[in-house]
Amino acid sequence: VSFQMLLGSLVGSVSDLTWGLPVMLQAGVSMERIEGLLSREPDTDKAESTLPLPRPRERIEFNGVCFSYSQSHPSIENISLTIPLNGSTLLVGPSGCGKSTILKLLLRFYDPSAGSIFIDGHNLRNVTEDSLRLHMSAVLQEDFLFDTTIRENIRMGNREASNEETEAAAKAAEIHEVILKMPEGYDTIVGERGGKLSGGQRQRLALARAILSNPAILLLDEATSALDPATAASVNRTIERLGMGRTVISVTHRLDSAPKADQIFVLHDGRLTGLGRRDALLGAGGLY
Repeated sequence: VSFQMLLGSLVGSVSDLTWGLPVMLQAGVSMERIEGLLSREPDTDKAESTLPLPRPRERIEFNGVCFSYSQSHPSIENISLTIPLNGSTLLVGPSGCGKSTILKLLLRFYDPSAGSIFIDGHNLRNVTEDSLRLHMSAVLQEDFLFDTTIRENIRMGNREASNEETEAAAKAAEIHEVILKMPEGYDTIVGERGGKLSGGQRQRLALARAILSNPAILLLDEATSALDPATAASVNRTIERLGMGRTVISVTHRLDSAPKADQIFVLHDGRLTGLGRRDALLGAGGLY
């Protein structure tokens, strides 16, 4: 009886091993490829002229910028604009007009195929990517949350932040009181992609993460478009308050915050078709 029991246990273990071993080998190869990608040095940082970017203080300039994801159709064409810092700027226009592309070029996920982008006179091609992104934080339409605690998700904005600094960022994003009412507080697991939280709570956590890094430039790409009007209005009020003393550049279809924007850029089919404040754009009678 003992022999039969041991044999059954051994056969079951060997069966589990023969099923799991190929999966482990495949995962090991995948991890090697992922580690190789994460450890790869950016080609743009190898130039001898590459220097750290100081904290931005004056302006962002796009000078004749062109870019295309494919050769068949340009995403943006001959864009020239100046964004003064320490103010709010809106990029508006129909879907596919190049609004989000401008943010991606500013974050230097891509380099322009023609033209140049400058921050305080520094060509982005001549600064390190780490120093550039150190001064920026982005809040997207659906920010990615990891299946870990609320505290760790916020701390992604600054891995060295203390618990007090993390909670201060949550208070600034007006999510602190909600977190305290959760069963485990800041140790509550948010689930895969934040599935255990509402849309508004996910966006406020993304704002807290962005604020924790203390960016000079806050980029918002349709940050409230997936929210209901009441929640979107509440989040917009928080963004307006958090934007004081820093530069906020928003891509949006909703024009609720347009009256308060310092300037608005109107894009259509990859081209800049209008710029100015809301009243001037309404009076001009163009696309806006």
